Amino acid sequence: MKNMIYAALCGCLLAGCASTNWAEIDAGPKPEYEAAKERAIFFLKEPLFDPESARFRRWTPLFKAYKPAAGYMNLGPSWALCVEMNAKNRLGGYVGYRQYALFFGGDQITRSGTSASTCEDGPANPARTSE
Repeated sequence: MKNMIYAALCGCLLAGCASTNWAEIDAGPKPEYEAAKERAIFFLKEPLFDPESARFRRWTPLFKAYKPAAGYMNLGPSWALCVEMNAKNRLGGYVGYRQYALFFGGDQITRSGTSASTCEDGPANPARTSE
């Protein structure tokens, strides 16, 4: 009985190691890059105390992502875009660049986060595709 449980557990663990062909995963229609950037800028500036102070750098190309973030329900594969943003706080000082991942469903941002792992695993990972 113990051997069967161990075999089932090992099978489940090994199934999680299977590689994914990201080119074949349907993440829906790919958003147009410039429109996605504009939407991301608006989305990230909206809650800021001084939106005009926002500075952006290190934009990634759009890439397919399948990364449910903690606290979010899994929305399946989607297109993602990563960027670093710096902005002023209420005292007028810049707080430092932070990395943001924005996930798109069509042309709309469906979720966002400061998940560095999504961005690090994203377009630089040869297993993923930016098509």
